[in-house]
Amino acid sequence: MNIYAVSSLSASIILYVLAIIVYFNNTNKFLNRIYSIQCIVIASWIMGCFGESIITNYNFLRVWDKALNVFAIFSIPTFVHTYYAILGEKAGKPVKFLYGLAIGLLLISFSPWYISDIQLIKGVRYISKPGPLYIIFIMGVVYGFCLCLYKVAKAMKTNDDRKKLQLTYVMMATGSMFIAALIYLAMVLDIAVSPLDNTLNSVYGILIAYAIVKHNLMDIKVFIKKSVVFASLLCLAFSVVVGITFITQELIAGGRLIGLAISTFIIVLIFAPLEKFLINITDRYLFQKKYNPADLIRTFSKDVLRVLDINVLVRMTTDTLVKIIRIETCGLLLRNRDGNLYETAAAVGLGDNWRKIHIRKDNEMVNYLKSTKTYIRITNDDFATPNNNNATDTASLKAVLAIPILIHGDLIGILTLGRKRSDESYSRDDIELLLMLADALGIAISNALNFEDIRQKEKLATIGTMTAGIKHDIGTPINKTSAAVQKFLIEREFGDHKKMPSEEVISNAYDLLARCQMTFEKVSNIAAKFADFAKPKRKAEVERIKLSKSVNDAIGILEREIQAKNITVTQDIPDSLPSVVADRDYIQQILFNIIRNGAQAIEEANRTKENAIIEIKGSTDKSGNILIEISDTGAGISAEEQNKLFEPYYTTKPEGKGTGLGLAIVKELMERNNGTISVKSAKGQGTTFILQFPGANHEKTG
Repeated sequence: MNIYAVSSLSASIILYVLAIIVYFNNTNKFLNRIYSIQCIVIASWIMGCFGESIITNYNFLRVWDKALNVFAIFSIPTFVHTYYAILGEKAGKPVKFLYGLAIGLLLISFSPWYISDIQLIKGVRYISKPGPLYIIFIMGVVYGFCLCLYKVAKAMKTNDDRKKLQLTYVMMATGSMFIAALIYLAMVLDIAVSPLDNTLNSVYGILIAYAIVKHNLMDIKVFIKKSVVFASLLCLAFSVVVGITFITQELIAGGRLIGLAISTFIIVLIFAPLEKFLINITDRYLFQKKYNPADLIRTFSKDVLRVLDINVLVRMTTDTLVKIIRIETCGLLLRNRDGNLYETAAAVGLGDNWRKIHIRKDNEMVNYLKSTKTYIRITNDDFATPNNNNATDTASLKAVLAIPILIHGDLIGILTLGRKRSDESYSRDDIELLLMLADALGIAISNALNFEDIRQKEKLATIGTMTAGIKHDIGTPINKTSAAVQKFLIEREFGDHKKMPSEEVISNAYDLLARCQMTFEKVSNIAAKFADFAKPKRKAEVERIKLSKSVNDAIGILEREIQAKNITVTQDIPDSLPSVVADRDYIQQILFNIIRNGAQAIEEANRTKENAIIEIKGSTDKSGNILIEISDTGAGISAEEQNKLFEPYYTTKPEGKGTGLGLAIVKELMERNNGTISVKSAKGQGTTFILQFPGANHEKTG
């Protein structure tokens, strides 16, 4: 048995397997039936070629070859007919013409005008020797393949990326088969070519099988894993047997039996590991294991839904869904503040320009989600037609499923999911799970969106309690300056300036202006300090920050309150302390809250002036992390209270003197800046808060 025979047998087996799989996937579908017929016709022709490679009886082969050409004649019309079915077109005049041509050739196929004899090609196989009318078959082959290539190329202009990918494999498979046909015809015409036709036919079968399994060509559901593994094992085992037997037969007398024995021994050794290897390969590249719903619920409840940073929350949502459900694309759109658009807040698999994708509030899909408050299965025709508002952006989402994100019945966002990598459709269980997660996600998104508002209100409430101090800080210099101005004007009114030298009057006026200027600057600095602290913020702005300056800014805001309580603040922050990469506003609020908490704790403990101390120290640890320790001499916190200290709405202060949100906000802001906060305290011994920021070697990006 020669290599040509092996390639012929392999190609025919692949095509027979494809025919069986496609047919039994849906016996009622015309595409499946015609494709199966086409595969059987071509596989039978190739199997005949295998026979012509191993049979040596000349007279028998003459009859065999003429019978074999019946399959060759009908291979072209069935091939073209299949392509029309794949493209969703009715069989028109070209297909009818090719069938008519095939019937005409069938009538003359056993005459010498069509096949005059057989000939031996390169010592590997017998093949037809053409008669004068064989040129009709050649023209039919060229016409049929050119027609298929033209049809596929035209269909590839579609905007459907998935369809385009399917047709790409169809185009490559067609090209492979066309070249195989040209090589076969060249051999028939006695043109010197390498007999690679059936090797290319194997490539055709493999490409079509891959398109079916990986990209759901012909909408065939994935159920053929065992068939693929079995066929691969069969072909490989057969190749081992043939190869070793062929080699030993050529090299050793009586080598056929020896080769067979060696082959059997090798197959026994490699069969189990080979089967495992093929299963792993098909799992990895062709099939996807079904995800575990428990993993999805666990990840969402433990990691995703607790996040209060809206940017992190939406990114974790899309990443988690893509990873666990194994889908090609995922997008999460949120309604903007104006309420007129749903803008993409996070996406996976939608290209580099996903931030530009948005949907108008009057889009048909949005209206449907609002009115039904349930999911949508998206097809090529639904919600992506030219008649729909913003259809292009809807199509850009590459989604097959849209899930509404609702809060009290209000559509605040849309979760879009692309195809599963396994090409399985979303089951009822999948959708019920996603709807449940969308409900929880709606609450989490609402909490995250409200976090900044809560943080801002907490700052404003704090400033509200400091109003008296702010009024004193601003009012005192203004009152003193105002009194000086009034004195100057009274002196002028009573004629005192006329009794004074003009140089003295001018000097007094300049002194008064300088005093006014100093007052204006002081008031402006105080106003700017509080205005900067109170300003709203929607998005983190990361930069390099010197913590010593941030500490001074926080103390500056609290200066009046600290002085009123007779508290001494000491700082020991070395100039060499590295900067941190963080948001300046967040860091300022963190320090402000902790220092103010310390001042209030000291006041509540009734410490004397000598014992009312807040110490702020800066250092680095062995790992290069930057530490800020803020210690107070207050009454301290019990171990039981420390366990709840960072929980929202928990406070150790008397009723009416604390919201319980300050330290919860501090913890969240520390985490947003990649830092951590911890506390050391004991009843009666004061409290130390430890802020830890990553050093330059530990900074996180993104």
